[in-house]
Amino acid sequence: MDSKSFLSQTRLPRKTLDIFLSARSLTFNEFRDRIAGGERWNRSEFKDRITSTGFGTDFRTFRNYPLLDLGAGKHLILDLQFLEDLPASGLFFHLLTRLDKSGASGYLLAAGARSRPPQWK
Repeated sequence: MDSKSFLSQTRLPRKTLDIFLSARSLTFNEFRDRIAGGERWNRSEFKDRITSTGFGTDFRTFRNYPLLDLGAGKHLILDLQFLEDLPASGLFFHLLTRLDKSGASGYLLAAGARSRPPQWK
């Protein structure tokens, strides 16, 4: 996606798109730092991490940042579903991550969760 021409057939201001893109995209190096926790992995560490329980199902980084910033106003959509989810579930997860445990627990119950997660009781 080229932010310079993406909205050319609309009345939406490019500045709005630029604000969105800066909030919801990361560069390759930023993705690497978030996923690796700022550490550099050697081949053995990489293998151990990607085969560990949970690594293959932790999509938080991609859910929050479904776009890769390629530079020069160009962005690659990494996950269309996560991008489409941002207006609805993105708001849900944004609020959830900003609450303390008791507030988050109440928020989950209000949103339809059947019970509090065991670690929050």
